[in-house]
Amino acid sequence: MMVPTERGGFAMAVKMKNALVGSVGLFAIAMAFALLAIPQVSYADQAVDESDALAAADEARHGWVRDESDNWLYYDAQSNLYAGWLKYGGAWYWLNPETGVMAVGVVEIDGMGYHFAQSGALTYGWEFDNGSWYCSNGSGVLVSGWYSYNGGWYYFQEGTYAMYEGMIDFGGQLYWLKPSASGRMAVGWELIDGDWYHFNDSGCADSAWLEDGGDWYYFDPMTHVMATGWLQLGSDWYYLSDSGVMQTGWQFISGAWYYFDGSGIMAAGDWCRIGGTWYYFHDWGGMATGWLQLGNDWYWLRDSGAMETGWAQIGGAWYHFANSGLMSSNGWEKIGSSWYYFRSWGGMVSSEWINLGTEGDDQWYYLKSSGAMQTGWWHNSGHYYYFGSNGLMTSDSTSPSYLAGENNRLSDMRSRGWYVSPLLADENNTREERIEAMISTAYEYYGDTYKACYSQAPGGYVDCSGLAMQGLYAAGFDPWPVSPERHSNPAYEYESRNMWNLPIQRVSYSDRQRGDLIYYDNGYGTIIHVAIYLGDDKVIEAWPPSVTVMSTVNSIHPHVYGVQRPFA
Repeated sequence: MMVPTERGGFAMAVKMKNALVGSVGLFAIAMAFALLAIPQVSYADQAVDESDALAAADEARHGWVRDESDNWLYYDAQSNLYAGWLKYGGAWYWLNPETGVMAVGVVEIDGMGYHFAQSGALTYGWEFDNGSWYCSNGSGVLVSGWYSYNGGWYYFQEGTYAMYEGMIDFGGQLYWLKPSASGRMAVGWELIDGDWYHFNDSGCADSAWLEDGGDWYYFDPMTHVMATGWLQLGSDWYYLSDSGVMQTGWQFISGAWYYFDGSGIMAAGDWCRIGGTWYYFHDWGGMATGWLQLGNDWYWLRDSGAMETGWAQIGGAWYHFANSGLMSSNGWEKIGSSWYYFRSWGGMVSSEWINLGTEGDDQWYYLKSSGAMQTGWWHNSGHYYYFGSNGLMTSDSTSPSYLAGENNRLSDMRSRGWYVSPLLADENNTREERIEAMISTAYEYYGDTYKACYSQAPGGYVDCSGLAMQGLYAAGFDPWPVSPERHSNPAYEYESRNMWNLPIQRVSYSDRQRGDLIYYDNGYGTIIHVAIYLGDDKVIEAWPPSVTVMSTVNSIHPHVYGVQRPFA
């Protein structure tokens, strides 16, 4: 390159930054016009007053001359029109090589731009002209492209050399040259026309996900605008606060609860275990509460959304939910050690009879107030009912009895070799007939040998409990779970104590009648013996050494514990 000389030559080296850069600052430009020593043409140095110069030029045609178009020209001492570079009064000027007209404004010379003031003098440093900023180096060459100044980056347009302000796109990358900071390139957060953007350290507008200060933000890949509210990426949904922060955990949005995992993805269309508790979220993401049907299965979600397990009272009815949350329904369910029955819609049956048989083949069950299936003896409203271990009712009478004994449990016991007295009477007989059936059977054992834990057929061994249960069998009364089979176990030697706890009417000793069972204790409140009352203060009993008839109270068993009436 040529630097301007007195004779119009130009040779100066210019070092400029003209490349896209990777790092910029965010500071306002400090224009320092007062500090820039821009030389001005001194007309006094040429001894030219404007009016006098024009007159002198007209005569001599040398020095500065204004033509009829108000353009300035310069003639040398020989009245030759000057062209090219001219140093005059300490300032540099450019005179058009073809017309000699003095340059004003931006001019491109040998591929480089220069700026000339209205006086024609070449400017240096920062210059504001006709609404635009320009910047030139120490040789007056204008900056073009990216330029680093005072810790910040600026951009000067190719061709015009004017500094750019506003949003600019370079190869698909957006940059913000802040008008409020005299064109300085933005870095960090910027609010532009109501939208938020973020520019990285290279000045590029961020797109997609950005982590800043421990929070995540999302910027539209096309517009680079920060997203707020709902955001869908593929099949995943996210929620961004008004400040753009990606939400995680529980969020209450527009009247519904939502849950977002650690990566911000919204839970939807499935179960989600949170803090050890299960929750269900609809396809649209809202947390489910209340009843939930999935296929044929029903679940109950509390107001908190937590999946219910175990027992729950809902709308006045009791329901049971498995550990999986599945509601029990339409049949039997064993919970703990008890059986419960649930309706088709899930409600537990309680304090109610249910018939699960077919026409002509009733199968009755009773569910207690707790909902548990009734088993064993149950006395209600003057009736005694007996339910097997499977809950099926097998007896209904005004006194405990076993109507199906000959065909069911008692016959099963016989088949295993245990003796059960033949049925002589049942609830179809009168009370007196049943009492006589019991006593007559007891007399069949008269004189038989006493042996603890035995209840054999007449002629064999028997003890007091064995004698009483055989008499009851004959009268159609099954004292289950007391039985000859269980009584044979030495642990159940004193079955009289268990018989006392059967649901049999109890009466006072003074009200004793023929057919009652008299219980005796050891003087300390522990039952040790049972006998069948015959009347006239006599009992038939099995007492060592044999079955005999004795006084109700005697020296052998002086302490009466209580009286039962099997046939009320």
